[in-house]
Amino acid sequence: MPTLLWDVAPESIDPLAMYSTIIERVIQRGSSDDWAAMLSYYGRAVVQQVVTSAPYLSDAAIAAVCQAFGLDKSQLRSFQRKQSILQTFNS
Repeated sequence: MPTLLWDVAPESIDPLAMYSTIIERVIQRGSSDDWAAMLSYYGRAVVQQVVTSAPYLSDAAIAAVCQAFGLDKSQLRSFQRKQSILQTFNS
C-alpha cells in the first residue's frame, strides 16, 4: 500500500479516514491483489459509492470499474465530467 500512497507519510496512513483516497488510488494504480484487499477491507458497497462519485478516473479505470461492478460509464461522475469538459472545448 505505501507505493500507492507515495505522497503520504506511512505513519500517518489512516485507512478509515482516508478511505476515498485509498480506494481511488487502488482503482487507478493497484494490482489485482490490491483490488482484492480493497474489496475485502471496505466492501463492494463502499467501493462502488466512492468510484461512482470520484471526480477523476482514467479511461482504463472507468472501464475496469464498469466491468467489475456491472455499471454503465454514464453512472460515473468522472465520465460525466469528462463529457462536459469535451463538450465545452468542442463547442
